[in-house]
Formats: sequence, structure tokens, C-alpha cells
Amino acid sequence: MIGSLLDTKTTVLDLGCGTGYFSRYLSSKAITIGVDVDKRSLIEGQILFGKLKSNSISFVCADLCHLPFRSGSADVVVCASVLEHIEDLDGATKGIKYVLKKDKILVTGYPLETAFLKALIRMFNPKDYWCINQNLSRTGPYVHKQTFQTIRAVLRSNFSLLRRKKIPLDFLPDYLSFYECVKMVRRNN
Repeated sequence: MIGSLLDTKTTVLDLGCGTGYFSRYLSSKAITIGVDVDKRSLIEGQILFGKLKSNSISFVCADLCHLPFRSGSADVVVCASVLEHIEDLDGATKGIKYVLKKDKILVTGYPLETAFLKALIRMFNPKDYWCINQNLSRTGPYVHKQTFQTIRAVLRSNFSLLRRKKIPLDFLPDYLSFYECVKMVRRNN
């Protein structure tokens, strides 16, 4: 969804980049800034991948609700498997919209937490049940705080959908899909 959007003059923010694995890929195609709230993940990425030999990548420790960038400073924002972990989804989405240039692109993905996906997770790894939990006292970086329905609604209030891709297949209904990727354009409102 993003390959055609990238060139050496494009500025990409990889929000929730973790150790920066995907940021490093993006930096081979565009100017890339990896952003994550977890400083340890950013440091771990430096250890795992070593010092960078490219001037087209940097990393910033920041919260999605308080991004330290100017208005309209990004051409593309990538946010993969992050929004479901954000408590203030509306604030984070408005922050993304703020840093994205007018008529530019957000590419994001999130799990479709249906009964089918939850059953698969329990079957393959019953101890690591990371799907959204009704027990609100449960905390941690892997606990999902948002449902995919909420993510869709909040994104629609700030962005216009350009493309949606469901995994494994686009034609399957939500309850038989695992993951959804969307390409959206920043609304002018």
C-alpha cells in the first residue's frame, strides 16, 4: 500500500516503530523518522541493527498524542499494529492528522478481533491471550485498549478511505478475517 508513495523526497513517520525494523526498510526508499513511546525498544533496535550508515533515518521517543513535529511535516504516516494499544485513540488520531500534510496519506493496520481470531490465538498460544479484554484492570504494552470497530470509526472521522485490504482475503466478512490494512487520506476539516 505504500510502495508507490515513497521516494527520496518523501518524509515518512513510522509511528509505534518498536525496534525500528520497518523504519529501516522505509529509510531505503524515503526520509524516515521512527517514533515509539518505549525508549527501551528504540535502544534495543540500535543494539540489534547497529549504527546506521544512512542520513535518511532517525528515531524519536514520543507519545502519539504528543508528537514533537510541526503541523504538516509528514508526507506519509505509517502506523502498523499500534492504534489498538492507544488509550486516547481520538487524541492520537488528531495528532497524526496534525503532522500529516494536507491531502497526504496514512497507512495503518490493526487486528480484527473476532471470535474466530481469538479462537485461533487460544489454539496456538493459549498463554499469550493479547486480544481485548473486558477486565479493564489488565495493563501492559500488549493489551488492546480499542476494538477494531472503534478504530474504524475514529479514523473515519478524520480521514477518507482510499483502500482497504483484509487478511487473508478481501472478500471475507469481518468475522473470518484476521487483520485489516487501510490507506487513508487526510481530510481538510
